[in-house]
Amino acid sequence: MAIANWKIRVQCWIMPESSLFVPMMVPCLSETEEACMLFNVKDFGAIGDGVTDDTPAFQLVASTIDSLNGGVVYIPRGTYLLTDHFAFSTGNLHIYGDGIGLSTILVGAWIDGIRVANGYPAAVAVVDDVLIENLSINGNRSNYTPGPSDTHGNGINLNAVNRVTVRNCEVYDVAEQGIVSTYWNATELCDHLVIDNNIVRDCQTSRISIGLEGRVRASRVTNNTVIGNRGIGIYVGHNTGSGENGEVIVGHNRVEGAASEYAVGIYIEDYVFDCLVTSNIVVNNNIGIRASVNTGPTARHQLNNNTILQWTQFGIINFPLTGADRSFTQIATNRIYTDVAEEGSVAIVASAGTSVQANMIRATGPGNAIGIAAAGDGVRFISNDIDVEGYSLSDAGKADVVALSNFITTDVNFASSSTQASANLGATPIRWTRANLGAVVSTLGLPTTAGVTGLVYHDTSTNTLKVS
Repeated sequence: MAIANWKIRVQCWIMPESSLFVPMMVPCLSETEEACMLFNVKDFGAIGDGVTDDTPAFQLVASTIDSLNGGVVYIPRGTYLLTDHFAFSTGNLHIYGDGIGLSTILVGAWIDGIRVANGYPAAVAVVDDVLIENLSINGNRSNYTPGPSDTHGNGINLNAVNRVTVRNCEVYDVAEQGIVSTYWNATELCDHLVIDNNIVRDCQTSRISIGLEGRVRASRVTNNTVIGNRGIGIYVGHNTGSGENGEVIVGHNRVEGAASEYAVGIYIEDYVFDCLVTSNIVVNNNIGIRASVNTGPTARHQLNNNTILQWTQFGIINFPLTGADRSFTQIATNRIYTDVAEEGSVAIVASAGTSVQANMIRATGPGNAIGIAAAGDGVRFISNDIDVEGYSLSDAGKADVVALSNFITTDVNFASSSTQASANLGATPIRWTRANLGAVVSTLGLPTTAGVTGLVYHDTSTNTLKVS
C-alpha cells in the first residue's frame, strides 16, 4: 500500500525468539518489497545502554541491508556505543531514530559515526537514494586517540553519493568533520545532496563542520546551525579537481565561531560556480563568507541578504581568481557589522568584475577597517552605506573601478586614473588621489585643469568642489 512516498511494510525480526510482526508506516525509497523492510537494530542484538559495545549489531544490520540492496534502519531511543568500522554500501536506504538527544550513536574509537560508501576511501561505485534523520552522533573525541587524518573520525561521512538527504540530526564533539560528502573522481558528479535542519557543534580545530567536497552540483545546505566553529562552518569546494561544479544553495544557516579560534563561516572554493549564498547569519568568525581560490577558479555567485557580525579580518572576501578571469559575482544587500575589526581588515573584498550593491557596513575596533576594496579590475561599488574608520572605498590601484551613489563617512582611496566616481556623499570630506583627479572631474561633468596638484574634495559647508 503506497501513500505518496510512504509505504506500509512489516517490521523484520531476525532473532529466533521473536515472532511478532508489527505494521509500521515508514518512508521507503525503493519499489521492491525487500528493500522496504524495516530493521530495528535492537533486534540484531544492540542494547543501547551507552556501555555495551553495539558494533556487532550495527555491522550485521549493514551487511543485511547491503545483501537486500536497501532497506529501512530504525535506531530506537538509547545510546549505542560503537568501536569499530562499518558502512552502508547500497542505496535505497533510510536510517532514522526517535529524535535528537533520544537516539544517540556514541563513538568510542577513530571511526565514523555513520558512513555511507561503496568502497572507502576509494569508491567502487556511487550510492544513490539515502535518507538519514532524527539522530544524535556524539563524537566523544576526548575519550580515544584520533588518527592522523580525516579518513575516519567524522560524524556522518557520505562518500560518492547521489540524491542524499541528511536532516534533523545533531553531530558534536567529533575528531574530524561533522557532516561531510567526499568524492574525488575527476568525472563523476555527486548531485542533489540536501543537508537540512541539522545542528553541528564543537568540531575539532581546523576542521569542517558541514562540507560538500568533490564534484558536487545541484545541492543545498539550508536551515542548519553550526556552533563553536573552529575551522570552516560550511564548505563547498573541489580543491583537487576540475570542471564546473556548483549550483549549490547555502541559505538560512547560522554559523557561530568559537572564541579565540581561527574560523571561516562559509567557504566556497575551487571549480565551484553559480552558487547562491543567502540569508545566513554568520557570527564571531575571522572571515564571514569567503569565495576564493586555492587551485582553480570559482565565480558567478550571488552573495546576498546575509548578516555577518563580529568578524575580525573580512566580512565577505571574493578573491582571488586565476589568470584574467572575471568573477561576475554579485554581493548585494548584506548587513556587515563588527566592533572588533583588526588593523588591515576589510568589510568586503571584491575580485574582477564583481558588482557590490546596497550593502550596509559598520566597522569599528582596534584596527581601522576599510569598507569595500577592489581586488581586480572592473569592480562596481553602487549604493552602499558605509561607516568605517579606515577608507570607505579603495580601488587598490585596479583599473576601471566604478563608485556610484555610495554613502560614506571617511575618505576614499582611489589610486587608478581609470576609476570613475560620482555622487558619493557622506558626513566627511570626500577626497581623491591626484592620479584620479582628471577622471573624477570628467565624471562630474566639470572642465579639467592641466597642472592641478593636490586633492579634490567636497566642501559640505558650501556644497562645492575645492582643491586642497
